[in-house]
Formats: sequence, structure tokens, C-alpha cells
Amino acid sequence: MYVGQLKNLCEFDNPSTEMRDDAALDYELRDKGLTKIEVSPTTLDSVRAELARMVAQGKSLDNGYPRTCYDMTLTDDGYNVKTVLVNSLSATFDKGRKAPP
Repeated sequence: MYVGQLKNLCEFDNPSTEMRDDAALDYELRDKGLTKIEVSPTTLDSVRAELARMVAQGKSLDNGYPRTCYDMTLTDDGYNVKTVLVNSLSATFDKGRKAPP
């Protein structure tokens, strides 16, 4: 639902299980033709710089540093799927609403 709105998508040296699952889902959507994934050296540099500032402040990096970062966008099929999901969810929630008096 949030493809194209998410920023700083990266794969890290020591990812948590949740981070691994999120990245796997991103690539699964790509493999199904619903998204495009493009490597983003600019994002990689930005995230690494921010993490370096954190380390300089004495913070630890549980996930390590990013190995690669990427941008993800919807394909035409992805937009169609998102539209169907939004319309279906809207119809479901609208059934529970009461008309204003």
C-alpha cells in the first residue's frame, strides 16, 4: 500500500528478522511484476552518513551498516492492484457506516 512513499529502503549487514522479511516482500512484489526496484547510491550514501553521525554520538548500530539501498515504485499492474485493494477496503468499511441523520 505504501510503495513509492517509503524512504531509505536498505539491506543491512546484520538485519533483524523483520527487516529480512520486509526486504524479501519487496523483492517478491518485484518478482510478481507489481513493483520496480532500482539501486540508489544516493540513498546509500545518505543513510551511511546518518548512521556515522549516530555512531559518533555513541549510539550502537544493531543492524550494522547498509550494504545497498534501493527505491521501489509501482508498475502499471501494481497500480491496478492497489486500486482494487483500496476500492475493496473502502466498500467493506462503507458497509459499516451509518448515513448521517
